[in-house]
Amino acid sequence: MDVNILPEKQPDIPAAKAADASSSLSPSSLEHSKPDPYASDGSIDLTDKVSERKLLLKVDLAVLPILFLLFLVSFVDRSNLGNARIEGLEKSLGIPPKSNGYNIALFSFTIPYVLFEVPANMLLKKIKPQMWLSGLMFCWGICTMGQGFTQNLGGLATCRALMGLFESGFVPGTEAAFERKLGQTRADGSPGCAYLIASYYKRHEFQFRYSIFFSAAILAGAFSGFLAYLLAKMDGAGGYEGWRWIFIIEGLMTVVISAIAFFLIAPWPEECKFLKPDEKALLLKRLSKDRGRGTMNRLDKRAFIKTLTDWKIWAG
Repeated sequence: MDVNILPEKQPDIPAAKAADASSSLSPSSLEHSKPDPYASDGSIDLTDKVSERKLLLKVDLAVLPILFLLFLVSFVDRSNLGNARIEGLEKSLGIPPKSNGYNIALFSFTIPYVLFEVPANMLLKKIKPQMWLSGLMFCWGICTMGQGFTQNLGGLATCRALMGLFESGFVPGTEAAFERKLGQTRADGSPGCAYLIASYYKRHEFQFRYSIFFSAAILAGAFSGFLAYLLAKMDGAGGYEGWRWIFIIEGLMTVVISAIAFFLIAPWPEECKFLKPDEKALLLKRLSKDRGRGTMNRLDKRAFIKTLTDWKIWAG
């Protein structure tokens, strides 16, 4: 007698259990499933040193010169208070020679520069670097011009404090830059010029480029005094004293350069337009290989505690 053996019927999974299974996926696992713009493509050859040298040269010319110019201008604006003092700022504003008025004006820049560095730079995650950096530069250029129109120490100190506020998100970023190279995009890091530069280079390549960038401060100190001397020769023009023209003209130059910089500052590597598709792929592949697998791209309780307990922040 033939016996037909029917395949065992698999039990149906209730819809509720299926929903529970799908809901068990944690937000972190979903986050890791997102495509990584730095993901490595095995078809890209990293042994072609000629192509890499051409790529680095193209990146150097697109990223460094405009940021070098912006930092140079920022340092001129930051240090022109001493030149104005030589040209009679204290006497004109009624600041007693032996008082602490000048020191108060100097120190008023530092307080917001330190306090607003973290919150100001957190905004960069939501704003494109070309808009962020040029916007900051435009704002402190207006504040620089305002120093030329102030009539007392309070107005001068206020302008200096606003300059510190706007410059707090511009240059600081050395530590965050190295964090990015290690694959740790810190939510509190100090994105600025240094952070943008580091996003295009490997760790050992960044150090040399950042040295070139920071040398703008030396160059600014070399000619800022001579520029202030020439501008002070405008004493009496328009009814303004020479020291006022130092602030007015240098602030106006900053505003104009900021408008031009908006079109010249490079975006993030994954959004850059100055590279061809194959060059962009090579750049992202190099960054992916140098970056490693560690990431820290959210701000929660654990990340906040890790930030506060980082000895490098307090030592810096």
